Amino acid sequence: MINSYSCVLQRSPLPVAGIPTMVLSAAGDRIFPPKYGRRLAASIPEAQYVEIPDSAHGVTIQSVEAVNRELLEHFIAVAD
Repeated sequence: MINSYSCVLQRSPLPVAGIPTMVLSAAGDRIFPPKYGRRLAASIPEAQYVEIPDSAHGVTIQSVEAVNRELLEHFIAVAD
């Protein structure tokens, strides 16, 4: 399974310069733990990292309102 996370574990920044990026993680995700989301966000210049509390791997189903709120805030912020 570690091989599937190779893009997260790489040391050099990802080639997304100038693209507004938000990395969203679920605090209780045991399949893709938040440490990988934080590492991914750190590898993307100016990326925003968001962690949704009280959620697991199904965060988009478990915390619909929180995910939608974060996405909407991100889209509004980058639209300017």
